[in-house]
Amino acid sequence: MLKRLGIAQRIYGSFGLLIVLLAVVCVAAYLGLTSIVGLLDDFRNISRGTVAVTNLANEVSFLQQAALKYRVSTPRRPPMLSIRSWR
Repeated sequence: MLKRLGIAQRIYGSFGLLIVLLAVVCVAAYLGLTSIVGLLDDFRNISRGTVAVTNLANEVSFLQQAALKYRVSTPRRPPMLSIRSWR
C-alpha cells in the first residue's frame, strides 16, 4: 500500500501521524496534570485540618503546664470547715 504512494504523500502522512500522536500525548498530559492538581487541593485541605488540630493540642498542653505550675507555686491551705462540721 505504501509503495503506491509518492514520497511527498509518505512524508505528509508521517507528519500527520506525528501531529496526531503529539495531540494524544498533550491530552494525556493535561488530564494527568488536572488529576494532580485535584490531589494537591485535597492534600492542602487535609493539611489545614492537621495544622488546626496541632495548634489545639499545643494550646491544651500549654494550659495543662500552666495549671501544673499554679498548683506547685501556690501554698496549700487547710480545707475550709463545712457548715455541717460546726454542729
